[in-house]
Formats: sequence, structure tokens, C-alpha cells
Amino acid sequence: MSNESAFISYYDEQTQQIKFCVVQRASVQTAIDRALTIPVPPDTPENSDIKEEITKRLAVPVGLEVSWVSHAGDMLTMQFGPQRRHTLGGKEYEDGAWALHVQCAWQIGRDGLTVATREDLRGSAEKAHDTARRLHDMLVRQEPVRCADASADDAGGMVLLFSQDYRLAVIPDSKVDPWSLS
Repeated sequence: MSNESAFISYYDEQTQQIKFCVVQRASVQTAIDRALTIPVPPDTPENSDIKEEITKRLAVPVGLEVSWVSHAGDMLTMQFGPQRRHTLGGKEYEDGAWALHVQCAWQIGRDGLTVATREDLRGSAEKAHDTARRLHDMLVRQEPVRCADASADDAGGMVLLFSQDYRLAVIPDSKVDPWSLS
């Protein structure tokens, strides 16, 4: 493992950009050890308890406040728990205790109405930034929104229920890493 690398994505608040880098795996192994892993494909006989496994792992953000919402392309990113500072490669960063990255179809709703979908992050960079900013304002800045419950389905999809009647539904549209929680 000493020569292995890890691909990292993070939000740089100063430049307001999502950045990517490759670092020595040993320097981020603690975060890697906490990552949620999902066997692929989830519908094979050896993975028949995928719904139970995902639901168990989704208990992590339950009770935590949403502390950041952003995007990288059409990937939705949400952070949960208090923001914390850390140094990586001589630079200081801030992130939540847990991060959810969604790279498949998703929908955020409230009171039965659609607030945003993956399509809102597609198109121009300005449109995507506006959507992420709007979601961040709703879920973080206005009044703290807390994850209240989580459930999974047999196809690897999930639903997170939040305070203030917000709901995130994630619908995998492929069997390759549709979302991750780390």
C-alpha cells in the first residue's frame, strides 16, 4: 500500500471550486476506511442482502445536520455533521464529518413538490452553480436541516428524509458507483 495513490475531490471555499487531486493513499487511509462500499452488481445472489447492508450504512448521517451542498459537474455533493478543518498537502481544507456524492438520477423534494433534480446540474456551469447555491441556501443557510431517516431499495437506490419535510431520492441509472457515502 505504500506506493498506492488515492483520487480526492474537495470544495475550495476560497476559489469556490470543486478541485481534484491525487495523493498518497496512506495520507487519507482513515477516510478511506470509513467509506461506504457497495458490491457491484447489487442484484447477484451473493449480494441479496444489499438493501439491508445499505440501510445499515445509511444510518451514519441520520441525526446530523446538512453542513454543505455543492456539485462537481452533474454530481451532487452533500456534507453532514460539523465542518472541520484539516491539512492536506500543505493546504488547509474544511469539510463535514461525512460526505454523500451522487452520480446518478436524484430528486430533492419538499411537501410533495420537486425542488431540484440531477437535470438542474446539467447544462451551463452557471445553471449548475445557481442550483447548488440555491440548495445550499435552503438546506444549510436558512434554518439547519437535519437528516431524520434513511432507507434503501433492492436496486441500490435510497431515500433520505430530512427535517422541514425535505426528501432526497436517489435512483441508480447504472450499476457502477451511483453514489457513495464517506
